[in-house]
This record gives sequence, structure tokens and C-alpha cells, in this order.
Amino acid sequence: MLRDGIAELRQHLDAADDLPDIPVFDELRGAGMTEWMGWVQPFGELTPQVGSPTEADHAERLWLAVSAATDRPGGFSDEDVALLREVLPVFALAVKATSLRGIGHGLLAAYLGNDPASRVLAGTVLRGEVQSVEAVVLFTDLRGFTALADTMPGRELIALLDDYFNCMVQPIVAHGGEVLKFMGDGMLAAFAVILDDRAEVCAAALAAAEEVLARVDALNGEWRDAGQPATSLDISLHTGRVLYGNVGSDTRLDFTVIGPAVNEASRIEALCEPLGQALLMSQAFAEAATASRDRLVSLGRHRLRGVREDTELFGLKVSSSRP
Repeated sequence: MLRDGIAELRQHLDAADDLPDIPVFDELRGAGMTEWMGWVQPFGELTPQVGSPTEADHAERLWLAVSAATDRPGGFSDEDVALLREVLPVFALAVKATSLRGIGHGLLAAYLGNDPASRVLAGTVLRGEVQSVEAVVLFTDLRGFTALADTMPGRELIALLDDYFNCMVQPIVAHGGEVLKFMGDGMLAAFAVILDDRAEVCAAALAAAEEVLARVDALNGEWRDAGQPATSLDISLHTGRVLYGNVGSDTRLDFTVIGPAVNEASRIEALCEPLGQALLMSQAFAEAATASRDRLVSLGRHRLRGVREDTELFGLKVSSSRP
């Protein structure tokens, strides 16, 4: 039955044997309910664009299904039904607003990261709107990926890249980091230092990096067993103050971190292969990582491209070098 464009269905539950074969009706009757009502409320209209799916193709995005049950003898009274019909459109509007915000946050988080998405939705949308924060910067790069790209078909290459990124992202998020940017076959992530908890944040970043490398090694084993090419991953960890926020043009913004600490993390990662290390850490990171300091070993002082003075770099005492 349709009422003002709203589909409505009623089902008495106190009848002896004539219930439709729908499990929820048996459950409701077992709970003492006497009548069930259901509505399908339109959420609004979708205006199809040229070449886009039609409204019919996405009907599930446009409707809200609502149901109610009562244990009143004889079922809903006329007054009950009238009240439910009156509040349904208002309820649907509230659900729509909440749902669309959740969907919007989910979409933004998929592209920006969870914290940037929350900030953008909260109104942090002005170009140049940044804040200075202390963070551990994690930079990754797949070694030899360019050579793979020259030999693998496009779809296989993307599948391989997605698998590698999956190995990187999950541990970083699980340990409290924020993935900020994919750059070709590289990735930039950050772990914010809150309330001077430097040692704990450094320990979390180090644990994430080690888990990433373990996952990549396992994935490489699977790829090689399947006769597919594989590559290795380089990671750097550095800590310092960064500018976190909106950067870009008047028509295109990026929510990211910038600053010397980010540049130095990139330069440190570039030394992983020459030094035969999968994971390199800066002197600043080693000094801040007091809870993990006994696991680090100095690799001497090295010159970073574009940095005036040499800096001491560190690796793990348990070697993470790869052939």
C-alpha cells in the first residue's frame, strides 16, 4: 500500500497459522508482539548525470526501510498508526543527515586519512590553514619498482602495488599512525606526538615499520612461489616538527605534512639501498626513542642530499638488510 509516496505494510502477528514464512515474524510473535508495521520512506531524488547510473540502478541509496512492532492487544490503534505516519518523514530526515555525514566521512577518510577527514568536515578547509605539530615521519619506497613497471602488464602491476600498500597501511593505522599520501610506489605517514609521549610514539612507529617489513617479506614469498616478480621495501623514520594542514592552489588542496623533517625522512630513505638496510632511523628519532634505544645500532654519520651537515643514522641490531 502507498501513502503519500511511502510504501506501507501491516502484519498481524497474533493470528494462529497464517504468518508469512519470514523468521522475524516468528521471533516477534515469540516475544509477545501482536502487530508489525513496515514502511519504505524515500530519501530524496538522485538526478542522473550523462553517462552515470540511473536512479533505478541505485534505488538502495534513495530509500529508508523502517519497521515497528507492538504488544498492544489487537495491534496498533488508529492513533498509534497516525502518530507513526506523522513522525516517519522527520525520522527519515534525521537518519539521512546522519547517514550522509557518515558516508561523507568514510569517503574522505579513504582518500585523506581519518584525522584529515575529521578536520575537513569540521571546517578546516582554507588554503594555508596549518598547524605546527611534532611527529614521527615514516617514509617508504619500493626498491626497483620502476624496473617492474617496465615489464609487467598494467593490471598486474596495479594488483601488485595494491598488495604492497595493503601490507604498509594496516600496521601503520593499527599502531596509531596516519597515512597521508601515496606517491607512486612510495608512501608518507606520520605519528603525532601528543603530550610529550615521544618514546611511546617512537616505539609505536618502530613496531609498525617492523610489521610492515614482515608483511612485505611474507608477500614476496607468496609472489615468488607463484612465479611472479617481487621487490623489497625501504623505510625511514625521522622525528621533528612539521606543518600539518591544507596546502595547494585556490582550486585544489592537499591535506598533508610539509617541512624539513619530511624532506629529511625522504633523503634518509634514499640511503637504505646504499647502506644495505631495509629500515633506517635518524639521530633525532634514536634520541627520542628512549624506550627502544637498546635495539638500535649506529651506522655512522652520513651526508643527506640537500642537508648541510652530516647526520648519524641508525639501524636495528637484528639486521634487516636484504640481498
